[in-house]
Amino acid sequence: MAVEYISYIQTENLIKVWPTIQGIKESLDRELSLYEYTNKIGSANSYIYTKVIGNKVISDIPPSGKISDTTGDTAVNIENMWDKDMKSIKNSLLEEKFCIDLIDDKLNIAFRRLSQMQQKILKLFYLDNKTWAEVLEELKVEKYFLSKQQAQFQRRNGIYKVQSISKITVESYLQVMKLVEVE
Repeated sequence: MAVEYISYIQTENLIKVWPTIQGIKESLDRELSLYEYTNKIGSANSYIYTKVIGNKVISDIPPSGKISDTTGDTAVNIENMWDKDMKSIKNSLLEEKFCIDLIDDKLNIAFRRLSQMQQKILKLFYLDNKTWAEVLEELKVEKYFLSKQQAQFQRRNGIYKVQSISKITVESYLQVMKLVEVE
């Protein structure tokens, strides 16, 4: 099966959410550093309660079939369960961080390969949400005298160049967009 890379529109979408991607990257770094210094979450009592009761409905009728001492088993095995849960959380965070880091790094690499004018146009149009009139005014200050059509041509070429250099897979794109668009 051939690797499928993102389209022009998907590249535009990534550039638009790039500041959010960088924020998520920083947030994941902080959260992972928390898990470096602690291996417990919450108190033992709340952890046991969550594991035993969770979101179950409590009634006065005992369950049918084999009756086990879930609370007792949880209390006895709390250390192992805690370690397992913490490892699972950490692994999940590491997977998310790897994906976010990869996309951020690829965007950085591609963006640095653009001309100064293309960088400026993409920054103003996508990251600063400027109108074309505002973009053209800002460019004039920088001594770039372009028509709207020329600026749009430079933007289009810049996006194609980012798309071509970054080689971001559709799978990675979908994972990152899922993280960016928290439900």
